[in-house]
Amino acid sequence: MYIFSSERAKIIFLIALLIGILITVSFFVVRIFGIGNINNNISSTKNLEDWIIKNVTFIRDSEMVISRNIVILENGTLIIKNSKIYMNLRYDGQYAIIVYGNLTIIDSLLTSYDKEFNYYIKVFSTGSITIKNSEISYAGYSWGDNGDKSGLWIHTNSVLIENSIIHHNYYGIFLYKSNKTILYNVTIKYNSFYGMFLLNSSYNVIHNCDISRNGRDGLFISSSSWNEITKCNISNNSGNGVTLLDSVGNILKDCQILSNKMNGINAKSIYGNIISTSEISNNSLNNILLVSSSYNKFLSCNITTGGLSGIYMLSSENNDISLCKIMNNTASGIYMTSSGFNTVYKIIILYNTYGINLDYSNANFIIESSIGFNDLYGIYLHSSHVNSIVGSN
Repeated sequence: MYIFSSERAKIIFLIALLIGILITVSFFVVRIFGIGNINNNISSTKNLEDWIIKNVTFIRDSEMVISRNIVILENGTLIIKNSKIYMNLRYDGQYAIIVYGNLTIIDSLLTSYDKEFNYYIKVFSTGSITIKNSEISYAGYSWGDNGDKSGLWIHTNSVLIENSIIHHNYYGIFLYKSNKTILYNVTIKYNSFYGMFLLNSSYNVIHNCDISRNGRDGLFISSSSWNEITKCNISNNSGNGVTLLDSVGNILKDCQILSNKMNGINAKSIYGNIISTSEISNNSLNNILLVSSSYNKFLSCNITTGGLSGIYMLSSENNDISLCKIMNNTASGIYMTSSGFNTVYKIIILYNTYGINLDYSNANFIIESSIGFNDLYGIYLHSSHVNSIVGSN
């Protein structure tokens, strides 16, 4: 007996074959273009058009490869939960996630399908983003406009990122004119340039974060004020641990700033910042470099084993260094050049080459401090006048 003894059997076979082909193609489209495992709030399903999110869209318990831009409009919401999202690019910056509405990422992975090419994320002032227990990686490839193609770029207020890992981005996280953002228990590491960059951003809280092993500075704060950085580890970065530039009133407390390849804290043109109860040690250049800065306070810090000086002050006035231990720095414990009206109060300065070295620096106050066992001089003055040394030994 022949299997296809009639024309009818042949037709049935061809129909079954066609159905099998359609199922295979449909699976391929879902896998590559991300049209399955979500509700139907997509304006277009053409492969190369943007995926426009207009309403509430869920991606849940899914693994998807996306080969186009994702654009979340102002009234749109994309919620990604317990999923893995891979952006599939043929060159850097080909696709991006653009947020005018709301993006929420929970218990999920967002990364590049081919680690050679990076997408980027832009959250505009009308939008919002929340990231919890998630991983963001391989985002960003250039500075763009105000950093908007740098990785995870946030230009909105009141963002929450917690219990998450940000790694192998161009910049880890970039806050631009972003206020009242909270980062809690976030690991930011192995990014090509800066771990975290704040530009014109204020009243943000960075707490219990690990910002380490980035290609430039761990944390860069520029023209940004009244931010709080507490209980963070900022270590082993290839540039400075923390850079403060043109910034006012920031608080850095209970942090470890260790073993960075340049300065532990690199500060220029800052005013009224407070660095307290922190360990700032083993940095390759100076543990703290302070340039053209005034009315800052360094309180109860351990500042040890700097490649050059514990604190290097250039053209800086009216700063307060109190209750610190400054030990085992290769050059000076404190070096001031062209600096005046600074106060050194109740500090311990031991085992440096120079304890305190004043160069062209006038009208400084050294009060009730212990300065000993330094290789050359406890206090050395060069072309420096009207300095007061009171109750120190």
